Amino acid sequence: MVSDAEFTRPAEVDAQAATAVIAAMSSTERGRSFGRLTDAAAFMAACQGKVPAEPLRQPRVVIFYAHDDASATSANDIAAGSAPVATLARTHGAGVRVEEIPTGESALQFGSAIADSEIDAGADLLIPGELGEGLSTEAAALFGTLTKTEPAALASLDTSLTTQQWQRDVTAIRDRMFRCRTAHAAPLELVTESGSPAAQALVGFILQAAARRTPVLVDGCLATVCGLVAEKIAPGTRAWLYSSQLSPEPAHIQAVQKLELTPLLAFDLTTGQGTGGVLALSALNAAIELVSDEVYAITEAINAQNDDT
Repeated sequence: MVSDAEFTRPAEVDAQAATAVIAAMSSTERGRSFGRLTDAAAFMAACQGKVPAEPLRQPRVVIFYAHDDASATSANDIAAGSAPVATLARTHGAGVRVEEIPTGESALQFGSAIADSEIDAGADLLIPGELGEGLSTEAAALFGTLTKTEPAALASLDTSLTTQQWQRDVTAIRDRMFRCRTAHAAPLELVTESGSPAAQALVGFILQAAARRTPVLVDGCLATVCGLVAEKIAPGTRAWLYSSQLSPEPAHIQAVQKLELTPLLAFDLTTGQGTGGVLALSALNAAIELVSDEVYAITEAINAQNDDT
């Protein structure tokens, strides 16, 4: 069994850099007009340890899946450039990598190794994604077991469409929670016992990104819940996470709240594949550029004032 000690503790973000960005934007009328874009730019400044933050050079989407016919077909579509995430990545300047989780290996360690390879190759922001059927149920069961939330509070009529489907969803979540009932006090054991290779790979991926000082845009329900699991395993991980978008799935909404994150977007996407993360890139890049321009304008004004005196 993988132990907590096998994962490096998350690095610390530069809280002073974030504070400096927020203070600078609060000092001018135009800066105050940027709203939550300031928070996004402050997050990136904290992760980079720079004021203002530098523009993103190499954001990367990494999609994990366990082999089955449907997932393999979707993975081929992504590779061929015909899937939603591939379409968005072309227009938002992100690279996409799809990884099948090998059987017979630790999926946690596999996810960690993929994070290392991306960061070593120059990735400055990571967007984890996933492929597969039943992943929302897996996410809800993980969240429910971790937080002792009743299954009925983790299934939504909005996404289930009918009462009968909602009842089946509640039953599926309850059954998965029952299988993990003895592991709720140990988050690492929980994700291992969950039997979800995708969840394990995502947790390992997020943990290693935080250890390697690399920000992560969490998108859908499973990635966000895995971010919460990672935070429970290694406190401080959440400082490297930013929520890209909010779906209508109850487990996603509650996981975002537990992590105390504010999503950049709220498009009700349940597409998966990291699509919400890629969509949020445009807002994140805009935040960095706008705040950077304002910081430099403030600096020039201060310098000019000093010269006059």
